[in-house]
Amino acid sequence: MNAGRFRILSLVVLGSLVTVAAQAGTIPSATFDWNPRPLKLNGSKFTADTLHVSDFGQVVVSPVDPATATSAFSEAGYLPVLGFALGGQAISPPGFNNPSHNGWGVYVEYHGLGTQKMTQSGIVARYSELTYSIYGFNGHADFGLDANGVAYKKGGTNTTLLGDGKLIGGSLTLVPTGFKGTVPVQFKASGDIQATVADVPHQFSSNTFLGFDLNIIHSPGEVFAGSGPGIIEAKGGSNSTATLIASHGNSALMNSVALVTPVPEPASALIFAAGLVPICMLRRRRR
Repeated sequence: MNAGRFRILSLVVLGSLVTVAAQAGTIPSATFDWNPRPLKLNGSKFTADTLHVSDFGQVVVSPVDPATATSAFSEAGYLPVLGFALGGQAISPPGFNNPSHNGWGVYVEYHGLGTQKMTQSGIVARYSELTYSIYGFNGHADFGLDANGVAYKKGGTNTTLLGDGKLIGGSLTLVPTGFKGTVPVQFKASGDIQATVADVPHQFSSNTFLGFDLNIIHSPGEVFAGSGPGIIEAKGGSNSTATLIASHGNSALMNSVALVTPVPEPASALIFAAGLVPICMLRRRRR
């Protein structure tokens, strides 16, 4: 491929990313009906379109590769579901997170891998792999971080799989908001992660879903330097929301946007564009 064709291809790819970044925020969420009772969970059928989740997790970052100025990371934790909404209004499904511990609850257990790079706007983390499972349970469960910063879940009975999935695409930006000397020790975080959805019991939901879209927002201080070098932790307090993307009516949009080039943030597209410049120069120098 000659340098001219490469530059044209680069611009085409960049144009696609910018278009996707603009469209990703417009993917419509799906109204879903969940019925926990057939799975012997202590709740009744309800309808919602949004889940509100918290976050307890640990990120372990490897040393920076001087050749690429990037570092690998691994991440694991839990997203306890705090509540639901329908049409922008909070709803209270029967028995959900019942303070008497006689109801039921939901959480997401996740594991991810990726790479991160320091930029002028903060740390940009890109996911290369993500697996998750949604579980329902009876009673009450506590989530937190142990002395080593590892996320844990305690309590709950009749733990039941409600769905699982894998990464479609996503990235996260951490902006330092607190320092110890020159070392950042706390961050605000924002980003978007999309994943597939599978294994939803037909007794629990009659909906057919293509994906799961998690909009991540952590206020300053909710993400902080952890218990050792290269460790970052999130300890609850999230304003994050999640939506399900249904197959009926949204399949073309999901296929053309999320499954092909899932870049959720315009900032990520600009970072990618900056990365194209040295590549073009390198190819020209080789020629």
